[in-house]
Amino acid sequence: MENVLRVNIDYNPLPSQEKFHCAEARFKLFCGGYGAGKTLALCHEILKYVQLYPGSFGLLARKTYDELQNTTLRVFLDIAQPLIRYHDKLNRHIYFWNGSELIYRSLDDPYKFRSLELSYGGVDEASETTEEMFLTLSARLRHKIGPHRLILVSNPVNVTHWIYEYFVKRNDPDYFYVKASTYENKDNLPPNYIESLEATYPPSWVNKYLKGNWGFTSEGQPVYSAFREDIHVRDLRYIQGAEMYVGIDFGFRNSAVVYTQLDEEDRWLIVGELTPRECCAWELAKMMLDFQNKRFPRVTRFFYWGDPACRQRSDKSKRTTQEIMSEYGINVSTKPHSVASRIEIIQKRLMMKIGKEPATVIDRSCKMLIDALSGGYHYKKNTEEPEKDGLYDHIADALGYVAVGLFSHRNAEVIIRDVMPRKIGNLYFRR
Repeated sequence: MENVLRVNIDYNPLPSQEKFHCAEARFKLFCGGYGAGKTLALCHEILKYVQLYPGSFGLLARKTYDELQNTTLRVFLDIAQPLIRYHDKLNRHIYFWNGSELIYRSLDDPYKFRSLELSYGGVDEASETTEEMFLTLSARLRHKIGPHRLILVSNPVNVTHWIYEYFVKRNDPDYFYVKASTYENKDNLPPNYIESLEATYPPSWVNKYLKGNWGFTSEGQPVYSAFREDIHVRDLRYIQGAEMYVGIDFGFRNSAVVYTQLDEEDRWLIVGELTPRECCAWELAKMMLDFQNKRFPRVTRFFYWGDPACRQRSDKSKRTTQEIMSEYGINVSTKPHSVASRIEIIQKRLMMKIGKEPATVIDRSCKMLIDALSGGYHYKKNTEEPEKDGLYDHIADALGYVAVGLFSHRNAEVIIRDVMPRKIGNLYFRR
């Protein structure tokens, strides 16, 4: 008599998760807000294929190995452990009792997957990966044992992201998606988790990251209408041995720091962001130095620009913010300008091309800045005044300060004009 391994797995899927598991499409997406159960749904979906297709060969992946190991893999091992025969941690390879195998990998290089033959694959936080990686993995679904499916889970993306293009705009039956909100999973989250986020973040953020809706549906128009995520966002590496130009917006509740460089063709590379909460000036200085030492250890020199208000004293301190930062070696320069001027400088940079490529490129890790440019930073309804929502305006201001510092000499006529700029219409680059 054949030996049978019987294992009970405790899993009661939410309605959105159940709908996701029942779909039969070749490409499936579970898109949801924070704490909506995305990673859990992905791991159970992959484990389902492991069991249904003995002898299959699958992939579990995420953008970086650290994120994969610290989140996705931990969840998967927790639920799959009784079915695992051997876990080869050195080669990141899991063998199951029924002959199925699963490898787990980071998605930093499409070329390392070109010889694979997969039965199925699962990608956590797919919004962090590139279209090229998605197409590469799609082409690897050719193992002799099915079901030949690629499973994605992700936070909601903006409407110019490649995920939205494939799963929503194309209306292709091979592509299926489910949207889930954080509220659906409220009973499984810590007390007041949702309420604290609602109290902390503006409605545009709540709409995307709690309600699980695509992009931004703020009442006003995006300030930076020339920004296109599919054009301006790439995977970047900072330039070693070069200078770094930094914009800082100070604030106790929300601070923002943007790190940028210029390459040899004068292309503006935005390579990092830091968005701490509830920190004073000296705490921000320490965070910045730690961040810089870890992320940009081979930068030759840092130049800093900030809000001119950092030179002012308040009744809470005898020292200015500029003086406090200087004590830590962060010498912040300022340039007088208007909100209008920095908006127009950035708009022009977004519309510029150098050769066939955009003149401004943003690293995919700059999530807050990408959200701000996508519409989180927007005009008040029926006005040309940017909304100060207490979140996205900080990162937008930080970008503006460094833009003025770098490019104001090229835009002198803009700097001296203290009026709100006209809204520059959408101007999209062709690939």
